[in-house]
Amino acid sequence: MEYNNNNMISYRQKCVDFGLHTNKFLLTKMDMKEIEKMIVEQVRVVGGSWWLYKWLNKNMKNGDFDPFFLRENCNLYSWREKFFDAHFAGDSWFTVESDQYGEDEDYFSWD
Repeated sequence: MEYNNNNMISYRQKCVDFGLHTNKFLLTKMDMKEIEKMIVEQVRVVGGSWWLYKWLNKNMKNGDFDPFFLRENCNLYSWREKFFDAHFAGDSWFTVESDQYGEDEDYFSWD
């Protein structure tokens, strides 16, 4: 667990712990047939190639990007964004601000 100087759990860590606990609970409730349908739909979006879907999915999880598959990557990201907006609307998710990676200017040094 991550602690701040006062030996209290940080807000960021509380959010991470809550997310992990919630995810663990939700995974016990998932319908594998529905998951498979969603994956098949995503494979279709990237041209029907299971190999390409797995490659793009792995890259998205790892934060990697292969410019050779730009169109397919954008198509998959767009599908996921629409899916997420349709199924997890409103305040059903959140992110936690963190200065872990420095200032915003450091993210986009090419600007």
